[in-house]
Amino acid sequence: MTDLGPILFSVQLSIQGNQFTNLTSTITVPPVPPTPTEDHATYFLWPGIQPGSNGNNFLPIDNGVLQPVLTFGPTCAPNQTPQMQKSNYAGWAVSAQYVNTFGKYPGYMDCLGGPFMDVQPGDNLVMEISLIPGTTRWYQKVTVAGTKKSVDYTIDMLGQGQGVAEWIMELYGLAVPFDYTVRDIYLEVEKSGDEALCKEPFNSDFRNVTCATPVLSTDGKKCLVSSCTYKAPSSGKPVSVSSVVSPMTTSKTTTAAAKPAVTTAASAPTSTAKSSSSSRLSPMSSYAVLIPLLIMAMTLF
Repeated sequence: MTDLGPILFSVQLSIQGNQFTNLTSTITVPPVPPTPTEDHATYFLWPGIQPGSNGNNFLPIDNGVLQPVLTFGPTCAPNQTPQMQKSNYAGWAVSAQYVNTFGKYPGYMDCLGGPFMDVQPGDNLVMEISLIPGTTRWYQKVTVAGTKKSVDYTIDMLGQGQGVAEWIMELYGLAVPFDYTVRDIYLEVEKSGDEALCKEPFNSDFRNVTCATPVLSTDGKKCLVSSCTYKAPSSGKPVSVSSVVSPMTTSKTTTAAAKPAVTTAASAPTSTAKSSSSSRLSPMSSYAVLIPLLIMAMTLF
């Protein structure tokens, strides 16, 4: 059984041909969860960028996700650490990935990515996804803040436009036993004037999630959000998308946290420009189609 988890935010750009060029955020590695009773139970905690409905060159690659993924449990991603190969539930690990379970274009199918890195509870991870300027190549890097430990991955997306950015706690057979916060969220796009970029409330209709007030840069291309926090249900029962997202409601209210202490002239973060599990779990397969559809449904009401 698959229990899909909370969506902290999801933004789909509205201008034809516009795309994200950067999504950067920081998280803290949670405590190691208890070993699940289900063999294939997995946590995937990830920010992602993927094609939107208004993007360029959707085919031949089709719908996949650029995503650095913090993982606890079995995964289809390659280049796993010795600790992961020894036990699916030894601890948390992270890698930069590209996952596409829909397309059939050679070199862009299934689960791709760079090396995994074991990480410890309390580690602060800076996760960056960025388009290398002047190219069609996308660069991902995950850094343990305050150290030289990092992993990265680069892939040429052949000019495919990436118009959706999101942050998701994706769960398989698991409850969410902890509250969770994503900090220092930075988004950048190619074209200014896209009303979808930095709208308020930032978390839209996603229940149990509170985001700080988004701050738009003076050039209209950058958005800063100091934090988005998911509050775990007190019941401890597994959550699903239907219990977290309500795309048909007309009420879009949230309790905004304090405004980020940044100026409107937002500046970009500094950029540094197969062994697999038998379960074949993919950290995006259920969301790659769902996210754009949910956002489009919300715009109708």
